[in-house]
Amino acid sequence: MNDARRRKLQDVSERLSECRDDLDAIKDEEDDTRENIPENLQSGEAYSASEEAGEKIGDAISDIESAIRNLEEV
Repeated sequence: MNDARRRKLQDVSERLSECRDDLDAIKDEEDDTRENIPENLQSGEAYSASEEAGEKIGDAISDIESAIRNLEEV
């Protein structure tokens, strides 16, 4: 692989890292919000939706981390 493509891959990896960091911050906010839902509302739809959103964001973070690792191996 030539240097130009290697630099492009590095750039993509850095942008993916920024996306991961952004998603991490969003997940933390969602988790904090969910943790502050009163106990009597924790069996409600909003709590459940928040839980699912947190899980999906966590999955996306894992996928991005995997992509970054794959790019580092190139």
